Amino acid sequence: MDPSQSFNHPPEAYNSSEKTVMLQPVAPPPAYQHNPAGYPPSFPSQSVPQGPYPGQSVVAVQPAVFVTAAPLANPVPDYLGYSIFTMLCCCLPLGIAALVFSCSTRDANYSGRRELAERNSKTARTLNHVGVGVGLISLVAFIIYYVMVLNEINKMTSQYQYSFEVVGYGCMTCIGNSGPLPEQVVEAITQGDLVAAGVLSGNRNFEGRVHPNTRANYLASPPLVIAYAIAGTVRIDFEKEPLAVNAQGKEVFLRDIWPTREEIQAVERQFVIPAMFKEVYEKVETRELQTPKSITDAYVLLNLGDSVTTDHISPAGNIARNSSAARYLTSRGLTPREFNSYGSRRGNDAVMARGTFANIRLFNKFINKQAPSTIYLPTGETMDVFDAAEKYQQAAHPLLILAGKEYGSGSSRDWAAKGPFLLGIKAVLAESYERIHRSNLVGMGIIPLEYLPGDNAESLGLTGRERYTVIIPPQLTPRMTVDIKLDTGKTFQAKMRFDTDVELTYFHHGGILNYMIRKMSEN
Repeated sequence: MDPSQSFNHPPEAYNSSEKTVMLQPVAPPPAYQHNPAGYPPSFPSQSVPQGPYPGQSVVAVQPAVFVTAAPLANPVPDYLGYSIFTMLCCCLPLGIAALVFSCSTRDANYSGRRELAERNSKTARTLNHVGVGVGLISLVAFIIYYVMVLNEINKMTSQYQYSFEVVGYGCMTCIGNSGPLPEQVVEAITQGDLVAAGVLSGNRNFEGRVHPNTRANYLASPPLVIAYAIAGTVRIDFEKEPLAVNAQGKEVFLRDIWPTREEIQAVERQFVIPAMFKEVYEKVETRELQTPKSITDAYVLLNLGDSVTTDHISPAGNIARNSSAARYLTSRGLTPREFNSYGSRRGNDAVMARGTFANIRLFNKFINKQAPSTIYLPTGETMDVFDAAEKYQQAAHPLLILAGKEYGSGSSRDWAAKGPFLLGIKAVLAESYERIHRSNLVGMGIIPLEYLPGDNAESLGLTGRERYTVIIPPQLTPRMTVDIKLDTGKTFQAKMRFDTDVELTYFHHGGILNYMIRKMSEN
């Protein structure tokens, strides 16, 4: 269109003097005529000639032309079926990636873009090859593993036929978690007042420890346990009496089935693989030895009396539904039916730490009753022992335990020392210790402090609500006396029960485990 003909520019024939005339009244328009001049008549059967109006310029419009590329005459392979197979049968992530490139290749083929199609096709093929390779390797590894496991299961089938089963390492036979006896056996023992005997390869033979109805328990090696089980009695002389009679009627003696040293060594070489232990211990990092430091401003976690046993300290028995351990397991999605016992979870330090001092018979002077609870001294709140210890640790406060006579008596449970260590307890101050438990405390790096003769918490006026600073000199000697300062200004002395130079060495290393690891790393 000519710019001069826009609405903002008047036509050339425009006369401005006529403007006033336009504003004057004019005559009415002529009457309507059916066929005014200048417009030809139109009928349905006639076409209307097209043309410009008189005096109007002509505008020609160029029609739009769309060019569409033709598909490739020789399309590039898109490997779509190959990608689907890889995705479903070999390797899902690589198969999905290959499928995307296969679809991109197909689109490029349709749009005639050969270079893009070849590039996507090559990528799809490579991903498929890699995916199939990964799938084959995984399949072969699974088959090998399955065959090995199946072989081991077949080896153990003969054991299961004679009711011999392999159990995991733990406290099963030690604390009575070996399972119930058949009801008819228990009934016969009870009604006949029989002294039932058990033969076990564990480490405890206390009366009733394996099961309440087995009063006599004997320790033996695993082969002897099997031999007594085959014989069915402990009243047998293996040298003179046969274990059983085989299918051919021949008597079988212990010497006939006893393994030779070569057979035992062959089993050890097959199953006790040094590489397993080497792989684990090579990942252990050691740090330089630090000079033992004094315990500064420690809070008392528990104020206990006399005869606190390892059963009071160590996690044992079923996990109570209102305990810290139960709340922990619940937070992990377990139901109360799945809690099981502390013995079954003794390899889980998070559960065992929460079960330390969780015995309902624990008498704590802070709350003056039997309960697995204590007082968090900074606020005066009463809470579970673990919850209080956790709050102390979060605030970086060291902890002590006050106790009376015979602290740690009873069975020498390892978790009676491990548990307090995980709670952040640095020392125990007691009137006396059970021998093995004191040694276990040393092994975990916990200082066993003992009142001097004639002293105890009552005579020294200790309430347990004080804060304790144990002064540890740079040079230590067995059974040396150290100063203990209270935040009240009072000072008294106690004996450090490191009875030997070896125990002092363990303490310098932070415990026997750290000592052994450092020795292994040196070698």
